[in-house]
Amino acid sequence: MAPFRRIATCLVLAACWPALGFSQEATNPPALDAVPAEGAADDSLAALKTQADQAYRKGDYASTIALADQVLAKSREDHAALYLRASARVEQGYHQRDAKLIRLGIADTREAIRIEGKGKADYYLPYLYGMTNLAILEHKPSHAATARSIADQVLNRTSYSNGERANIIYQRGLANIQTRDFEAARGDFNEAIRLKSDHLAAHVALCNITNETKGPEEALAVFTRAVASLPGNPLLLNNRAMHFHAMGRNKEALVDFAAALKADPQYLPALINRAFVQMQTGNTDAAMDDLTAALAIDRNSTQALAMRGTLLVQLARASEAIADYQRVCDLEPTSGMAAADLGFAYFFSENYGDALAEFNKALTLNPEIPFLTPWRFAAAIRVKKDLTNDPAVKAALAKVADQRNWFDWLTAYEAGRVTDAELLGAANPKDEVARKAQLCEAYYFIGLEMLRRKKPDDARAFFAQAVETEAERLSAFRGARFALQGIEEDTAAK
Repeated sequence: MAPFRRIATCLVLAACWPALGFSQEATNPPALDAVPAEGAADDSLAALKTQADQAYRKGDYASTIALADQVLAKSREDHAALYLRASARVEQGYHQRDAKLIRLGIADTREAIRIEGKGKADYYLPYLYGMTNLAILEHKPSHAATARSIADQVLNRTSYSNGERANIIYQRGLANIQTRDFEAARGDFNEAIRLKSDHLAAHVALCNITNETKGPEEALAVFTRAVASLPGNPLLLNNRAMHFHAMGRNKEALVDFAAALKADPQYLPALINRAFVQMQTGNTDAAMDDLTAALAIDRNSTQALAMRGTLLVQLARASEAIADYQRVCDLEPTSGMAAADLGFAYFFSENYGDALAEFNKALTLNPEIPFLTPWRFAAAIRVKKDLTNDPAVKAALAKVADQRNWFDWLTAYEAGRVTDAELLGAANPKDEVARKAQLCEAYYFIGLEMLRRKKPDDARAFFAQAVETEAERLSAFRGARFALQGIEEDTAAK
């Protein structure tokens, strides 16, 4: 029986790029034992369970559930089928952020434990992980406390192997994170590693929590121990590379990426992440090569497509970026951020009508996106569409100076309600990081206004100041660099 897959998920986030994930699932299922046929009326049910297990290993949770349903329709107390369905429901609930589905998985695993009756260690894993995820989705740490209590009870048994105990202790560590007992969580992950030195999920979790609670230098030592414990593991090398990048040590990051790809040339996260680091360091050709290689492996990788779109915008090739962003929208039709990215590509290409349409679509899909109002207003002005009665615009323009947030200031500027100097003066004076970002956006919007007034030299100066802020994560930064290149090309053509 394949133990519950979702032992861990690790995200090593270094910057807010569109749809960018910096690692993949932190573990693969341990070796598959034969799927037991308890309760099966004939060999066909055992075959269905084997198919369900195989579907689960491929991440096809819907098929796992459907196959388990077929078994349970004929043998409702088949605890192996219940366990498989429980695991798939918890996984699918995790991915879809669906608490109801997770609860169904928890109910299944309780029933599997009751019917099996011998306390099979694997059967507790979807229960523990499901309760921890309920704590997150329902904002109730008490669910995680329940998971921790059950783990304690299960661990009182002495019949489990070291590997089985390590998996349960690991799950207890995840629960301890949700109850904010970080030292206990670190202790659990260390104990899981002591019991099973190659417990990948525990290594990953320990790296993450050490970074968050002890700082990057201590975390680096933990990363290095993990890499030494599982030599050549591409995920750990990828994650340490991103940790090096976060520390500003890009040369060492590139060495780790190379090692990860030597271990597994098809390892998509390392290709995408190396492209990200290459972009950050100005090696755009190398970044494009990695993204091309990533898309040759998986043409539907929304991470690679979105990043290539960003790179194409950075290279002032926004018309080419549109195709990549449109592909992301096709693959993720409910993603507001995907629509926003496509809108920015249209905006930078001066296709303001389509930009406005995509920005509006983005807000329909995700009304919580906070920064689109000034961009929508700017696009509308340039296609002579009146948005002054739009609820978001109207609310922004109704505020007096001391009530405005930064996006209100930008909207008021686009409406001609504040001057260049007033907009620049509104940038945060206390938080240097926020101030740099806001100045980048202010310079860019002022540059746009200078272009609208047919003052290319003034526009060039403001766009240059936006780029000098080095606020590379911002659309305004990329837009300023794109606009500068356009001005230079226009000047050269004359």
